[in-house]
Amino acid sequence: MDYNELFEILVDEKKIKCLTCGKLLSGTNIFNAKRHYALCHKIDISKARTPGECKTPARKSHDYININIDKAEFLRCCVGLVTMKNLPFRLFDDKEFFKALLEPYERKFGVVVNSHNLTHIIGDSSKNITDTIASRLKHKLISLKLDTASRMGKSVLAINVQYMQDFKICTHTLGIIRLQRKHKVKDINEELFNCLDAYGLGLQQVYSNTVDNGANLNKSSKILLDETRICEESEIGVEEQEDLQNAIVSVLSVERCAAHMLQLAAYDVLKTLTSTLEECRILIKEVRTLVDAESSNAQMLVLDNSKSWYSTYEMITMLQESQEVIEQQCTDMDEFDWQFVSNFIKAFQPLAQCTKRMQSEQYIFGDFYRDWLSCELELSDLGASIPYAAQLHAAMTTRKQILMENDAFIAALYLDPRFNFQGSMMLSAQQKISAENHLIKTYENMLRLQISLSGQNQYQQHTDSLPSTSSNTFSRLERHICKEMIMETKNEVEEVQNLRQKLNAFSCGRKLSLDTDILCYWKTYSLDKELRKLAEVVLAVPVTQVSVEHAFSALSVISTKNRAKLNDATINNLVITNLNFDLWHFRENELNSVSSHCN
Repeated sequence: MDYNELFEILVDEKKIKCLTCGKLLSGTNIFNAKRHYALCHKIDISKARTPGECKTPARKSHDYININIDKAEFLRCCVGLVTMKNLPFRLFDDKEFFKALLEPYERKFGVVVNSHNLTHIIGDSSKNITDTIASRLKHKLISLKLDTASRMGKSVLAINVQYMQDFKICTHTLGIIRLQRKHKVKDINEELFNCLDAYGLGLQQVYSNTVDNGANLNKSSKILLDETRICEESEIGVEEQEDLQNAIVSVLSVERCAAHMLQLAAYDVLKTLTSTLEECRILIKEVRTLVDAESSNAQMLVLDNSKSWYSTYEMITMLQESQEVIEQQCTDMDEFDWQFVSNFIKAFQPLAQCTKRMQSEQYIFGDFYRDWLSCELELSDLGASIPYAAQLHAAMTTRKQILMENDAFIAALYLDPRFNFQGSMMLSAQQKISAENHLIKTYENMLRLQISLSGQNQYQQHTDSLPSTSSNTFSRLERHICKEMIMETKNEVEEVQNLRQKLNAFSCGRKLSLDTDILCYWKTYSLDKELRKLAEVVLAVPVTQVSVEHAFSALSVISTKNRAKLNDATINNLVITNLNFDLWHFRENELNSVSSHCN
C-alpha cells in the first residue's frame, strides 16, 4: 500500500487530506496522517511505501528576498523618504518595525542607515546638487528671484535662479535662508552674496534681479553693487573696480515682478470697494452659522485672504454660487446687494483668467504682455456697463506705463516678433532706442564675461601644470597681465560687428501671430547667432514668483514643529534636495564617502 492511496498532501493549504474519510489534518507532516489512521481507522500505515511525490515538501526559506535595486538607488530612496515624503529622521532609528524592513537591504549593501548618517547623506546630496547647478550656470548670464516670508516665527529669504538652456526656461532654488533679524536690508544683502559665492557666481553674471513689492528687498537689490563690498572682497584696484562697476550697472536690472503689477492694479480697485466687500464677509460669517450644513445644495463658504485679491474673487464667486440656498434659508438677507456680486465677478474675471495663464512654466514677458493687452481689451468692452471694469482698465493702463519704463521688459518685447515687426507701433521710437542700447550693453557684458572666464581658465591650466615658488608673490603682476590680455581682446570685440544694425534689421521682419511659441521660434532661429545668444538671456527674466512660492511651500512642509530642533544648515539641505531632487545622482566617489558615513 502506498501513502498516496491513503492521503493527499495539500502543499498550498499546508494540510493533509485523508482519502478514506475526507478529513483535513493540520500541517504537512506525515506523522499526523499515521496517527489519524491509527486512532480513527484502527489501521497501522507505518509500513506503507513512501513514493517520492509523497514526501513532505521542503520548507521554503524566507531568510532572503530578491533585491532589484543597487546601493545608490537604495540610499536615494532613503533620502527621498525624508526630503520628498517628509518622513521623520527618527523613523530610521526605530528598531522594532522600520529597521526590520531595512535590514535585508542594509545587509545586502553593507551599510547601516540611521538618523545620524542620513543627515550626512542629505548634506552630501545638497552639495551634489549645488555642484550640478553651479556647472550649469558657469559662463551664463542669469536672472535672480528674491522673496522673504515668515515661517515658524523666523524670517526666511528664498533665492531662486532662472536661465535658459536650449531655449527652455530652467529654474532652481539656490537657498532657503533663515535671517537672524526680520527682513533687515544688511542681512538680506549679506546672505545673497554668500549664496552667490557658494555657487561660484559673480555679480557680473547677474542680468536681472526680480523682487515683489518689499521695500527692503528693493533696497537690497539696489545696493547689490555696493562699492565698498566689491573692493573689500575682490581686492582689486580702484580703476579695475570702476570698470567692473560700470559694466554691471549698465546691464543689471532690478525688476518688480511683472505679475505683481497685475495684482497692484487689482488692489487699486479693491481699495475703493472696502466697505462693500466687508458686507460680503459679514454675510458669509452669518451664513456659515445659519445655513443647514447637511443641505445637499449648500457648500461651506470660505473667507478671503486680504493679501490676495484672487482669494477675494474666489470668495465672491462662491457667494454667488450659493445665492439660491442663502435666499431660501436666510429670509432676512433681502437687502443684500447681489448686483454688486454679479458686477464684481464680471469685472474681475478677465484678470482671473490672465492670472491662471501666468502659471505656465515656459512663460515669458511677451506672453505676459499679450495676456495683459487681451485683459485690457475685455475690460474696455465691459467698461460701459460695469463701473468696476472701467476702474480696472484705468488702473491697468497706469501700471502698464511703469512696465514700459523698464529696459529689461522692453528689450524682451523688442526680441519678440509678435510685437516688434516692420511698421509696428507697439514700441515707440524712443523705447526702441532704449531697448537697443540695453541689448547692446547686455551683449558687451556677455562678451566681457566670456573673455574674463576664458582668461582665467587658460591661466589656471598653465599654472596648475607648472611648479611654483609661492602662490602670492606675483599675484599683483598676474592680475596686471590678465588685465592687459582682456584689454587687448576688447579692441577685437568692438570690431567684430555692428550689433545695432542687426537689431534694426530684425525689427523690420514680418509679424508673427500672437499664439506663436517664441521660445520655439528662437530655438530654430539660424539667421544670426549673436541675436540668438541675446534672446537666450533677455527672454529668461522671470515673469512671476511662482517658483519662489513653491520653495516656501516646500519649507512649510519640511520645517514643522517636529523638526524644530534641526539647525538651519540641515533645513536648507532638506529644501534644496526636495526642490532639485531630479538633479541628484550618486557619483562613484560619493558612494564610497557614503559608505564611510553608514559604517
